[in-house]
Amino acid sequence: MLAADIMTTKLISIPEAASVQEAITLCKSSPLHDFPIINEAGVLIGEVSPHSILRIAVPSYANDQLFAVMKSGPDVHAIYDRLQTMANHPITEVINPNIYTIKSSAPVSAVVAMLTHISDTQHLYVVDENNKLEGMISARDILCRLPEIKET
Repeated sequence: MLAADIMTTKLISIPEAASVQEAITLCKSSPLHDFPIINEAGVLIGEVSPHSILRIAVPSYANDQLFAVMKSGPDVHAIYDRLQTMANHPITEVINPNIYTIKSSAPVSAVVAMLTHISDTQHLYVVDENNKLEGMISARDILCRLPEIKET
């Protein structure tokens, strides 16, 4: 069985020409957490999440060490104002370009190996030979389909 056989193909992607505000609107209206970003040719260039959007709203001086000794963090109004300022900026300013992909022709065993050895992701984007987005596979997808995979 191949990655193409078990991938989810009904994805909500965001075009690279979208604004930060468009991504915020999508994040608020969707139960999903990560959204692939594709260029005009359908090539996967990164992903955006509520986390990556919020990261731009926190002042650059704020870091883990500073928060550990502070009695409070940045004022929530300042975070909101910063998000408003960034709303019309291109989504490319907040995307995470470090994404994990696998070819649709890869065996499911390769998918499982990648998902279990990469600690900072729960999913892989499935791409064709030209890196065009075809689907996504999550660890949950594998668990749900194990009986079916075993049959092959």
